[in-house]
Amino acid sequence: MFCGKCGAENANDAKFCFACGAELLTEDNSGTGKKEKVKKEKSGKKIFGKLIAVVIILALIAGGIYVLPRIITPKTPLLYQKDDCIAMWTHGDPAEFGSKACKGDSALVTAYLSNDEKYVFYSNVVGDEREVYCKNLADKDDKGKKIASDVVYYDAYANHKIIYITEDKDLYTADIDGKDKLARDVVYFRMAGDDKHVVWTTGKYGDETLYVKDMYSKKDAEKIVSDVNNVAYMSDDLKTIYYVDTDNVLYSMTNCKKAEQIAEDVGEIYVLKNGDDVQLIYADAPDIEDDSLDMDNSSDGNGSSLKSLFNSFTSGNGAAAATVDEAAPAAVEVAPGITDEYYDEYGYNDALVPEVSMYIDDDLADKDAQMDYPQMEDYERTEVVDSFWGDWERTVVDDQYYDALDEYDAMLQRDSIRREFAKTCDPLERTYHIYDAKKNETADFASGVFKNIASSGNVFLYQTIDTDKIEKIKMSELEEMTYGERWSKFEEVQKTGVQTYKYDFDKTTPMEIPAEYNVESLIIDHADEDCNMIYFDIKDNDNKVLLKTKRTGQADVEVVTEEFAGQAEVVGDDVYYTAEETENYTATLYKNDEEISDDVVMYSIYPLPDEKAILFKEDASEKHPGDLIYCNGKTKKICDDCNGAMILEDGGFAYVADYSNKKRMGDLYIYKNGKSKKIDEDVRRLIVLEK
Repeated sequence: MFCGKCGAENANDAKFCFACGAELLTEDNSGTGKKEKVKKEKSGKKIFGKLIAVVIILALIAGGIYVLPRIITPKTPLLYQKDDCIAMWTHGDPAEFGSKACKGDSALVTAYLSNDEKYVFYSNVVGDEREVYCKNLADKDDKGKKIASDVVYYDAYANHKIIYITEDKDLYTADIDGKDKLARDVVYFRMAGDDKHVVWTTGKYGDETLYVKDMYSKKDAEKIVSDVNNVAYMSDDLKTIYYVDTDNVLYSMTNCKKAEQIAEDVGEIYVLKNGDDVQLIYADAPDIEDDSLDMDNSSDGNGSSLKSLFNSFTSGNGAAAATVDEAAPAAVEVAPGITDEYYDEYGYNDALVPEVSMYIDDDLADKDAQMDYPQMEDYERTEVVDSFWGDWERTVVDDQYYDALDEYDAMLQRDSIRREFAKTCDPLERTYHIYDAKKNETADFASGVFKNIASSGNVFLYQTIDTDKIEKIKMSELEEMTYGERWSKFEEVQKTGVQTYKYDFDKTTPMEIPAEYNVESLIIDHADEDCNMIYFDIKDNDNKVLLKTKRTGQADVEVVTEEFAGQAEVVGDDVYYTAEETENYTATLYKNDEEISDDVVMYSIYPLPDEKAILFKEDASEKHPGDLIYCNGKTKKICDDCNGAMILEDGGFAYVADYSNKKRMGDLYIYKNGKSKKIDEDVRRLIVLEK
């Protein structure tokens, strides 16, 4: 149908014009003189309406009047928090609801739009408890109804239902009519990519049972497999699942039925995706104690805790947990005569580490191994004293005893140095393998002493150490240095023997990272839209360095900045990044090598890929949250005192301007096609609405 006000074409069942927001009404043919909402038109009237609309628009343009609005409303509702309620805007006046969910300045955490876009779910935290509410968008009088409490995490499905887990590890599904328990003792759950099935595990973390349920069916959940250590990957359609069992065996499961063994003795896993193709890179399970592979602390190479990986397995990127044989290293017998108080005072209260770091040439190891704690009686001697009263004997301690004590203390100091370096700096000798799901083949990937690993999408970076090329430090030199001098020297040695490689789903290529960098970690965060260029950052002591390299072909590495401040966004062929962080949480913003602003609020960059532009905030202070700036090579100030911006689905963005830190409120605007439109006042914050 066509709007009688501006002539724009709308869907037949639309109630309001998408362009001007006018209510779509037509004269009633009953003779009552009342108006009724337009219903489905016949094809003849639709064609005639098109002709009339075209004539009207052409006439208006010819007369110099352009009535089609420059502001296009978002396809999905825009949600935001006001002082004491939640508001939603799609066109016309905002609709307010959810007053029970906005007590004071409660922190709204998540909001979901149902598949049919008829319901919105929103949550907030009251004390330590999260509550979830549901709002019927078609009912103007619906102010929102609480449907769940004690929620740890939830997701929306089936138009007007949610599924959530509680603090007691119970799994529920709920809607406005009530709730039903699905399972208890749940470790994780996740909606599959088909938005139809839900998957969860029960039991003890690391020894779990995997279930799947069709949420549109009345059938009970189906038990898939027991004794699961971790789920490495799951396809959106659930046709393929890769998991490791409690015996460290890696399996591939098809259609949640048949499981086929891929490999044994599997440690950590990295998943790479290239379109529909999947590859797994995995290591042999280590047979030594290694805290870096502990389930609670391990990382998928991108800084993510392994405990969060199950919630993101459908993305196809992440490491599975490693299983470790917890065999403690051989304890060194504590030297006799040294009391617990002595160890506590001087910091030697844990077992000495017998291994020496690969970076130390321990030229004093044999000497120290033969050294025992000096016993005073071994250095006592009797001497005769000639006095007025006659000769008498006394026991004295030879000065060599105190020299021996000094030597022993020096040995303890060397053991401390050995412990410092061996505990924190010895990488592992590992062998990695690769499984290509498309070819259903397993092959050796790489072996050696691995230092760092990172993966993202279809790119895998790793560093190995050639132990023969390490320029070792002599222990006799280290013990003469101060603490600071030792670590400076050690950092220099760490730069030797390191080689970085890139695997891009096709082949492995050496990468030449400048030798002056002491690479402590690799993080792949940034890649261009076509993934032709990879931007990755490394930690060099206390600094971060942003580098770039081509995804395919020769992997020449270029340094983007040596003072990376943590955020980089690739827009088209350009990279925007922050550098030179200050103590006030501001940094300098660059576009490629061109400085854009030297007072950018940290982590405030919003990319606008469709416009090949970005938004950012600058000039912030304790009293002012910062000004919103639009940049497509040239900068344009959008507003003062911006409390947040949100990119809209159909282009443009929303922002809260003129925000008062004292009142904690501002005005809401929509920006589209170079113009702003005010939507509402007294707005606290924008709410991310997920589908």
